Order: sequence, then structure tokens, then C-alpha cells
Amino acid sequence: MIVLQHLFVYSEKTSNKPPGMFAMNNISKIKKISATMMVCCSTILLVIPLWIVWFWATFEHRASGLSFMRPNVLIDMQYIGVSQLMLGAAVHAIMFSVLLFGIWHLRLLFQSFKNGVFFTREAVRHLHIFTMTLFIGALLKPVSSALLSVILTIGNPPGQKSLVIEFGSHELATIFIAGTLMAITWIMREGQVLAAENAEFV
Repeated sequence: MIVLQHLFVYSEKTSNKPPGMFAMNNISKIKKISATMMVCCSTILLVIPLWIVWFWATFEHRASGLSFMRPNVLIDMQYIGVSQLMLGAAVHAIMFSVLLFGIWHLRLLFQSFKNGVFFTREAVRHLHIFTMTLFIGALLKPVSSALLSVILTIGNPPGQKSLVIEFGSHELATIFIAGTLMAITWIMREGQVLAAENAEFV
């Protein structure tokens, strides 16, 4: 009986709370998480270009330990000129620019959430662009690995040149995730269209 009285008193206290308070708390949490994700996206947008510059600026110090799938074909700086390094950096930059474009739209998506704007056409568009960049990036991975292997070993002696195409489970997983997200964004788009059509009849 005492337990039931305590439960009754607790239910009375919770029922006295404003009806929209729980919703406001959730929105506040969404805004905080979105702000954190915006910082993460901004950090990635800043760090990746700096990492690319650092990687190719200090490439000489790591070249002897790099290999393209063949243990007997090592990258040797005596066969690599400045033009090859610039081409390699350009391939790397193009590859990552696709990802950075997607991260930028992901940041815009979380910015919309931070501003309390949810499930709009603009938000769905940002999500769609992000998923497309994931998909395109996964498809570009074997192309970029092939180009880099050719660029960095083209000056090697005969029999030590390399052409490597990398496409493994990581790329397959990325394509699957991107395809799933693209399906979700398509459903969200169609749902918005149906909601707009239904609203016209009300």
C-alpha cells in the first residue's frame, strides 16, 4: 500500500510538468549534439588538406618503406622526380576533395538541426549529397590507387614498375552503407512529396 502511495505521488508530480517540456529537452539535446558534430566536420575539413600537404611534403622520408602490393617493388626516391610527387599529390587531393565536399554538406545538415530545422527538403538534399560522395569515393578508390602506383613507379627500372588496383571489403562496406542511406533519402523525399500533396487536400 505504501509503495502504491509513493507511485501515485510520483505520477502526480510528473503530471504537473508542462506538456511540451520533454519535447523541448529532446530538441535541446539534438542542438547540442548537432553543434558537436559541426565542430567534428569543421575539424575534418581543416585537418585533411593539411595532412595531404604534410604527407607529400615529407614523402621522401617514408618512400623506402612503402610498397604497392609487391614485396620486391619498393618506391625508391632516386627514380621519383618533383613532377611525379606533384601528380601524386594532385591525385590524392582530387580523391579527398570528393570526401570533403560530402563532409561540407554533412556540416550544413547538422547546422540545420542545430537551428531547429528538421526533415526539410534542404536537409534531405544535404544528406543525399553526402551519401553520393561516399558512393563515388568508394568507386574512385581503385582508380586512385592504380594512378598512384603508376605515377610513383613509372621511373623504376624495367620489371619494377607497378600497377595496383585496390578494391576490398572496406570499399564494399562503404558502397553498401552509401546505398542504404541513398534509399533512405529517396524515401524521405517521396514522403515529403506525399505529405505536401495530402496537405493540399486538407
